[in-house]
Amino acid sequence: PDAWLKRPANIARIVRVWARGKTRNAGLCPPRGGPERTELFEGLGISHVADMDRVRAEFACPPQRKGAIVREIFLEDVRCLGSSF
Repeated sequence: PDAWLKRPANIARIVRVWARGKTRNAGLCPPRGGPERTELFEGLGISHVADMDRVRAEFACPPQRKGAIVREIFLEDVRCLGSSF
């Protein structure tokens, strides 16, 4: 299955497409399915920024506490994995 990658012509085509950039390659990709985020949330009757505001409020803390919170989260993750320090 990987034989096609060993052919220089195929690699050259891949590099050419990558070098063209995202905007010039946009025509090669199929259109995205479904509505945009804003339309989706409006259709559901939800504010499209409500979830971002909720997350921002949850993680809001004074600057001097940010390092301590990061350490607490890290240590909690380590405890969940069963490692000990």
